[in-house]
Amino acid sequence: MKKSELITIFNTVQEKFEDAITEEFFLQRLKPYADEDGFVDYHKLAMFAHNESLASAKGFFFEVLAEILVDEDDVVIEDELPESADESPEVTPE
Repeated sequence: MKKSELITIFNTVQEKFEDAITEEFFLQRLKPYADEDGFVDYHKLAMFAHNESLASAKGFFFEVLAEILVDEDDVVIEDELPESADESPEVTPE
């Protein structure tokens, strides 16, 4: 794999993640950390940020690897090509 191909995969996955995380999604994930008035203590907010960062990193890493790695079912094995005299390299005397 070329570096440019890896960068393309990273960018594709990043776009997918950016579209998936909306304000509503973020607020739903934050609800368990809030009290009955909707207030989030600073230490709980720090824990939320830490946990969400880890979860996002794991998800991003998995998605990138899923794009790169190939399942056995995805592999196409080409039939062995018969060798012919035309494909053999020519040896020239020196």
